[in-house]
Amino acid sequence: MDNNCTSGCKGYYSYNLGAWHIIVLNSEISVRKGSEQEQWLRSDLAANSNVCTLAYWRRPLFSSGRHGNNSSMKPLWEALYEYGADVALNGQDHHYEVFNPQDPNGNADPDKGIREFVVDAGGRGLYSMGSTRPNSAVCNNSTWGVLKLSLYSSSYDWEFVPISGQSFRHSGKGTCVGGSTAPTPTQPRATAPPAPGGGAVFSDDFETNKGWTTNPNGNDTATTDQWERGILRRPTRAAPNSLARPPAARTT
Repeated sequence: MDNNCTSGCKGYYSYNLGAWHIIVLNSEISVRKGSEQEQWLRSDLAANSNVCTLAYWRRPLFSSGRHGNNSSMKPLWEALYEYGADVALNGQDHHYEVFNPQDPNGNADPDKGIREFVVDAGGRGLYSMGSTRPNSAVCNNSTWGVLKLSLYSSSYDWEFVPISGQSFRHSGKGTCVGGSTAPTPTQPRATAPPAPGGGAVFSDDFETNKGWTTNPNGNDTATTDQWERGILRRPTRAAPNSLARPPAARTT
């Protein structure tokens, strides 16, 4: 058993890999709601502060192969979905299949859904396919190969790499549920009224509403004069804090 195994080495444990929280589950023992493993999973997810989460185990909930769908895996999905997990990596069915993000009931959910990979094309005979399940993005049961996953701080890429002599390839990318929040838009800066005596009021972030002015009469009160505007002048008696144009670079 892996050195990171916890819970008495019962085949389920977790570890962090960079920005990712990786969870290993055991689908060969009870995963029913309220089971020891399901309760451990919820506790582990509640303590997780990483942006991205990937869980892997053998038996898939969704599959277009002979073993899908397997509703007994649903309690795992419900916990993972509730806590914003991103990727479920499974095997058992001997083919390659990728599902678009979905919820535990198989409903498409591009914003909060889990993307499932079913990959078991590494050596034994490939299985025949059944009916294509909803949200299945691609499915191949004629090519042996492996899945390459690249995990980043808030996203991931994948690529199916076939064995030598076979040509099927598939690749894509996804954004983690916790890394997909749009940044807060910058609020437009209010225009300040003219300062006493005329002139333009600076509106730079560090000078907003300070009353500092710059004008061609030379009685500037802005500490950086026109430097922030790209119009540089040498200091004057009236504006001793103005910044002069730096000397031109020398060439040797």
